[in-house]
Amino acid sequence: MTIKKHQDNFPELPNVEQLNRLAKSDVDQWRSLLITGGARLPFGSSAAYDLHPLRGYFDTRRFGDSDRFIYTELFTICAEKLGMVESTDTGEYRTVRAQVIASTHLHLEPWVGENLREPTLDWYMAKVAEHIQEAVAYALLDVAEKVACGVPLYKVSESSALPTVVADDEQPSAYLFGKWLHREVSRSQVTLPTWVHGHAFKRTDLEAALLFFGDSALELTTEQVTARRAAFRAHLGYSSPLAAAPTRSSATPSKLMAALHEVQSRYYGPNFSLGDQQTWPKQKDVVEWLKSSRGLSEREANSVDIVARPDALRGKP
Repeated sequence: MTIKKHQDNFPELPNVEQLNRLAKSDVDQWRSLLITGGARLPFGSSAAYDLHPLRGYFDTRRFGDSDRFIYTELFTICAEKLGMVESTDTGEYRTVRAQVIASTHLHLEPWVGENLREPTLDWYMAKVAEHIQEAVAYALLDVAEKVACGVPLYKVSESSALPTVVADDEQPSAYLFGKWLHREVSRSQVTLPTWVHGHAFKRTDLEAALLFFGDSALELTTEQVTARRAAFRAHLGYSSPLAAAPTRSSATPSKLMAALHEVQSRYYGPNFSLGDQQTWPKQKDVVEWLKSSRGLSEREANSVDIVARPDALRGKP
């Protein structure tokens, strides 16, 4: 991409046509350009963010008249997820922020702007940001699920040498129970919620939870969650559960939950096999079916596909 310089030393912003052309020729570079731009990291061979092709765009995205940039935190999460920033989260405890990064399933593909005649850069970048916001929103819900399933949450602080467990009836554990119970997914957040900071999980607890709940508790009934949670807590050494498992609402399931079950039945039933690529559904086919047959929006359809798709197929178009 040819970059011209303004007198203020800002690179000239690329247009949508240039971005789409880069996406078709080198999708990894395209993805890196977008993520480093929002995370305010150098791009390519440049040693400084000052020369980033999208700096002029992201410099104007601030909280009011402050010096705080709107997208930096969420785009930085993506940069860490993709290995553009080295993780420093090691040791016995994994911070909740690190867990959010681990649970973020980023499927940023060059689909934006393809069906519009003259999409603007603002529209294009807003769509990219929406995709990232949604991916992080579901990662936050995954953290809430872990708390609801019994993984103890710990409070960590620089002033205390040892993390202390947060009781189930204390915040933010109690809030996260409700978040998972009501499947609260906020797609409009541009920063991580305050409860993320200052809290952590034990890595051994997270590993043990996989044995009791697998990758997700979404398909479990209330009774199954309750039973497994009690057994899980006993396995961790608690003589009794710290709190009862949350109960699910008896209200009619949401259309996304219904769509998820239909996708799993339609595409991942008896005819599906991980060992046979011919049975693997294409992401675009699943998304188009959800849009045309179930009336879901592009964003909703992509979300259902992400949740339904087996881990081994994640990232497969």
